[in-house]
Amino acid sequence: MVASRKRSQPKKFNPKFKRRVYVRNRSSLSHVQKPIYEQLERFSLQYFDDPQGSFPAPQPLLVELGFGDGKLLWQFARKYHYWNCLGVDVYKPGIAKLIKKCLECDTQNVRIVQEEGLTLLEQLPDRIIDKLWVLFPDPWPKKRHHKRRLVTDEFVEVAAAKLKVNCRIDLATDWDDYAEEMIECFARNKLFYGDRIPRPLWRPTSKYEQRGREQGHRMHYLRYMRLSKEIALPHNLDVGTQNLSSQDGPVALLSPPPKRIP
Repeated sequence: MVASRKRSQPKKFNPKFKRRVYVRNRSSLSHVQKPIYEQLERFSLQYFDDPQGSFPAPQPLLVELGFGDGKLLWQFARKYHYWNCLGVDVYKPGIAKLIKKCLECDTQNVRIVQEEGLTLLEQLPDRIIDKLWVLFPDPWPKKRHHKRRLVTDEFVEVAAAKLKVNCRIDLATDWDDYAEEMIECFARNKLFYGDRIPRPLWRPTSKYEQRGREQGHRMHYLRYMRLSKEIALPHNLDVGTQNLSSQDGPVALLSPPPKRIP
């Protein structure tokens, strides 16, 4: 294993990027969660200009924006220890739950940032992310609140800058109009190729996904691959599902994209 670089001066969050964070449910910490949440610094991202320097060793990087209770991110980190996993969320109780899981199992490949998703992405270096997850983000269902939604044209543009070529972004929502909005945003950006996909079988059911099902909502799962001007090919042209033990982690494969990018 390659040792990570040691740095004397961490590069912290730059406040000039700060965006307004909209929170609909201001959940407070319980007396049990509070001392756990206070250990956030132990799992914080120290180097925003070089995220790999915050992990024990440089490895492929997964970023999840809005991890909820952290169940999915933690399970992925435990099963695929050869990935570095960065979770981004603003809810303290969910952060405390993820920290608790990591402490109980001595999980070393997880880092946490308490921040708004797009704000965090803007601070990372370009071409740094190997996988990006946006699973069941806050739908802000009222029309006057749609401007608060995370996935917009601006978000897609930033994601294109931060994802490595031939790497993927997975999205999911249980709101029909939000799914259509996501599809339209990615269709307008010529550096992405993808569409709807079946529900990934390896993915555990999250709290928000379960809640949507109980309310009778239709689930929408999307996957887009980051293309380049020179190479417009996915990792694998076969159709099917890779073995879960694959070094690349669990992925559902896409059909080949067009040979030329418009």
